[in-house]
Amino acid sequence: MRIRYQRSGGLAYLPGLQRPVDIDVDALPASAQAHWHQLVTQARFFDLPAQVGAQPKGSADQTLDQLTIEHDGRSHAVKVLPAAGDESLKTLLQAVRDEVKRGRSQGSA
Repeated sequence: MRIRYQRSGGLAYLPGLQRPVDIDVDALPASAQAHWHQLVTQARFFDLPAQVGAQPKGSADQTLDQLTIEHDGRSHAVKVLPAAGDESLKTLLQAVRDEVKRGRSQGSA
């Protein structure tokens, strides 16, 4: 499984933080792979529409997260707006953000 994460929008354009980051789940230890598969399954990611959430009223320059997951020959992309209400999707998105942050702090992402 491969997860691609990209964040866009916001008040400031910071190209280094807005470039796509890939997480190669298959390169992780077996326990981590199982955890990622569980997060994706619980979020029912491949059943989600192409856009989840709504732009809050009166909000300008909000960030937008895009997740693209490739697994078993399938690929699905979802734009996640700030007011997304699905808790399992929020959990998956936060795990992705944490992994991206960890990778950037180690200089690998």
